[in-house]
Order: sequence, then C-alpha cells, then structure tokens
Amino acid sequence: IMEETETGPEVIGTLDEVSAFFQLHTHAVYLHNAQTYFVDRLDVERKIAVVSPKALDYYTQAVDETNITVMDTEVSGTWRVSEVCLGEVSVATLVMMFKKVKFEDRDSIGWENLDLPEVKLDTAGCWLIPPREALRQCRTCGRVPSEGLKGVANVMGEVIPLFSMCDPMDIGTTIDSSNTGQPTLFVYDRYPGGIGFSEKAYEMMEEIMTGCLMVVEECECEEGCPSCVGAPLPPSGDDGGVKGTIPDKEAALVLLHAFLEKEPYIPKHPRPGTVAPLEGSLPEGS
Repeated sequence: IMEETETGPEVIGTLDEVSAFFQLHTHAVYLHNAQTYFVDRLDVERKIAVVSPKALDYYTQAVDETNITVMDTEVSGTWRVSEVCLGEVSVATLVMMFKKVKFEDRDSIGWENLDLPEVKLDTAGCWLIPPREALRQCRTCGRVPSEGLKGVANVMGEVIPLFSMCDPMDIGTTIDSSNTGQPTLFVYDRYPGGIGFSEKAYEMMEEIMTGCLMVVEECECEEGCPSCVGAPLPPSGDDGGVKGTIPDKEAALVLLHAFLEKEPYIPKHPRPGTVAPLEGSLPEGS
C-alpha cells in the first residue's frame, strides 16, 4: 500500500492478496490509522495499491460472487435439527463491484463495477445443512428460503467475530447448493489453510445462532436493513434472491426459529409481490 508524497512514494502498509481485492480495489476507501485513504488504483500485476489521504463521508463495501467446493469433510455431526460439518474447502471468489455507503446512516449512495481476476483459496470451512422441514416452513409462509439464508449468512458474518475474536474481514459466508444438493450455509476462513475461525464457529453454533436471532429480532426495522440481515443485493447481481432488495428478514426469522427449535415464526409483513398463505395451511410437498 503506497501513498504518493511530495518526496515520492511511501509504503504505509501491506495486505494479503485476498483481502486486497476486497479492501484495496480501485476507488475503494481504505481506513489506516484512523485516516481515510482513497485508492487511486490497484496494480494487480505489481501488487501495489496507490492511495491518497482524503476526508470522505462514506466507506466502500465490495460485492463478490463466491463458489465453494468441499474438498474433504473432517468432522460431521448434528446440531439440534441441522447437520453441521467441518473440513477443507476450496473457495473461488470474484469481486465484481462495490457499493458506497454513508458513514452516518449507512445509506447506499451508489455502485461501481470492477474488473478483477478470480481469486482461489484453499482453506478451512464449516457448513450447516438446513433441515428440509425448515425450508418447507419457509415456503409455506410464502417466502424464498435462499433469501432468508442469505440474511442469516450476513448476520453470522457479524456475530461470529464476537466469539472467534477476529475481524469481520477474516471470515467469509456464502450460500451454495452444489455440494449438498440443497441450499447450504458456509463459513470459511479468508486465510490459506485456515487459522481456526471456522472451527470455532463449528464448536459454538448454538451461541452463534442464538446471537443471530437476537440481532434480527431486536432490530427495529420491519423488512430488513444493513444493521440486521444486510444491505441490498446488487442491482445487476443474482445472489439467489430478488435483485436490488434487502435479504428477507421474515424468512431469516422463520429459519432461525426452526434451527433453534423454537415455536414456528409466522411472518407479520407479506413479502411484496406475494400472497401470504392462510395461517396453519401446510401444503403437502411444499
């Protein structure tokens, strides 16, 4: 990370390649020693990010497309009604764009596309396979399970660091169905080989999911926001949900209640464009 000064370029820090694509892409806002820096350009070949100090009222958040492949399952068990596993995974990540977010109210003020190469990472991960009954409950309530899972994944990305004592950028979360044949929630270390964060998540799934439910339930928003289930999906992306919308908070609550074996949650707010089913109606095979 190099800052252009009057006396010439000066190195102010370093960052691993995977993190650099998220935090040091061209036009990113990088925080260093409580100072905001604007990334003028990222030279991928030379592995140099040229930055300049600027007083900005927004920060940037990278939007990526992630595909994950299970290489080896080391531990497999059951947590309540869900199957949970721990093992080696291969993660392919493409940082496609980034959004600009105001510091004060976290409102999104724009998007910008990026042209970066795909990054591959062999690391450790844990994954939770939701019970089919939980997915069925979600559909019965007129919700899309993948939208709820995306919301749960986003909350986990904020809650896990409280238990693993890591930075939110040290872990990644994603939803993938290619390995298990159904939507599965993955948590992985953003370090080659892994350094124990996903293992901690595997061991503390009860505490983490309880924390996720608390965050979502106690948030005062009605349909979801960046403080609970996450920011809107990118308008030109496809993350398994509705484009340009915030992940479904109500679907996340249905799933979290099912995961924690609590009384089934009945959505209070119909999803726009859907018709809520009659209470108690459970269609066969849904």
